[in-house]
Amino acid sequence: MAKLYPDVNKTRVIFTSNAEEKLYQRCMRDLSDDWHVYSSCVLSTIERHRGVQDNEMDFVIYHPKWGAIAIEVKGGRIEYDADTGDFFSINRHDRRFKIKDPFKQVLIWKSRFLRFLRSRGIRVPVSHAVCFPAVNEKDIPKSAAIETQLILGMRSLDDIKDSLKRIMKASHLEQHLDFDDVGSELNRVLRGEDFKTKLRLRSYLDNNELRLKDIEAITETLITPIASSKQLAIEGEAGTGKTMLAVMLARYFRNQGKSVILLSS
Repeated sequence: MAKLYPDVNKTRVIFTSNAEEKLYQRCMRDLSDDWHVYSSCVLSTIERHRGVQDNEMDFVIYHPKWGAIAIEVKGGRIEYDADTGDFFSINRHDRRFKIKDPFKQVLIWKSRFLRFLRSRGIRVPVSHAVCFPAVNEKDIPKSAAIETQLILGMRSLDDIKDSLKRIMKASHLEQHLDFDDVGSELNRVLRGEDFKTKLRLRSYLDNNELRLKDIEAITETLITPIASSKQLAIEGEAGTGKTMLAVMLARYFRNQGKSVILLSS
């Protein structure tokens, strides 16, 4: 089974559409473990002369032999108005919704992703495709802006493994498919890395200043009544203030001019 990020077997995954979930399930069912499938990939960068650039790609799939492919997914039936250049999705209730041009969307994300990879010295061929899970590929005519071989439709999803390989091989010259496996680098880029920031002492003291003062005030109220004891045993769990109480007692006796020895492990 493919390596999936996120993995529905390990965490709850909420898909934004049934179409995306359908592609995910196909990948999980039909791809072997040398495929890496990343769902909902956010790319956010600050680019020179462009400012902050951020957008999301529905899927990025990687194979160590064929490279990476970015996939934009659109559900329902698809309608295209050639006069306006607008795309529409038609749901099962025959309602029509205007959508962004999926072919432009995937091209923009892919070009930004390639710049991002180059800036980090990651060399890998990147292809792109548009997935219409509810559409027969034959229903979409080819044009200057639409290359039908880059469409994953109903028939393509029935054999998702060969369909991906076909697109990824056809998108590049053979010599460009000669690259080192960058699976671990892409995993860090697309999935991210586990991290935990350091606890700074100054921040801890600032955040707990009132609590520390309260502990000191409470402890000081105990000094006078217990200082008259000849012997005293203090018991408590770690962090409850045993040492602080001992130090305050030592300071109390020292301020009275007495000689004090404080031993601590």
